[in-house]
Amino acid sequence: GSGFTPVLSIPAGNFKVIKGQSVVGEYWASKHKRRCFCKHCGSALYSLKEPGAELRLRVGTLDEPLAFDVLGHIFFAERVDWTPVVDDFPKHAGFEPGRGR
Repeated sequence: GSGFTPVLSIPAGNFKVIKGQSVVGEYWASKHKRRCFCKHCGSALYSLKEPGAELRLRVGTLDEPLAFDVLGHIFFAERVDWTPVVDDFPKHAGFEPGRGR
C-alpha cells in the first residue's frame, strides 16, 4: 500500500496494452468498474469504468511517469497525516469538480 496513488484519467479508446496482455488479469470490483492487475505479482495496473469507458491508469506503471501534468489532488481531506504536500495544485476534499459518480 501507499499513502497516495497517482493516476492518469484517459478515454479507454486511447489506451492499448502493447506487450504482456496475457498477464493482465481483471475482475469486476462493482457493477460498472473493472480493475486490472498483473497476474504474476498482483500489482494494480488500471481500472475501467463503464459506461463512458474512463480508464484510470496507475502512473507508476509507466516508463516516463513525469511526462504528464499534475491536475490536482482528490480526497485530500482523507490523506494520511504523514503525507507531506508541498505543491500548489488544487486540493479537493472528494472527487474533482465535474467528475460524475
